[in-house]
Amino acid sequence: MFDTATQVALTTRKLTLAYDGHDIIQGLDLAIPQGKITALVGPNGCGKSTLLRGMARLLKPKGGTVYLAGTAIAH
Repeated sequence: MFDTATQVALTTRKLTLAYDGHDIIQGLDLAIPQGKITALVGPNGCGKSTLLRGMARLLKPKGGTVYLAGTAIAH
């Protein structure tokens, strides 16, 4: 978790992303700090690209919210 002095630019709360009715990411809470390099690491098929698509509004969340600078990106 980040200390209170770190500004968070991109956040997800209880994010669920799915393709064809199959949940790929379920209930994810994530905070990406502003001005820092962040890497997504994991094996093939674990949901890295799906997460990026959801955070970029290319994939509509099945549930939860993505926030950019504290504002829901769906608005």
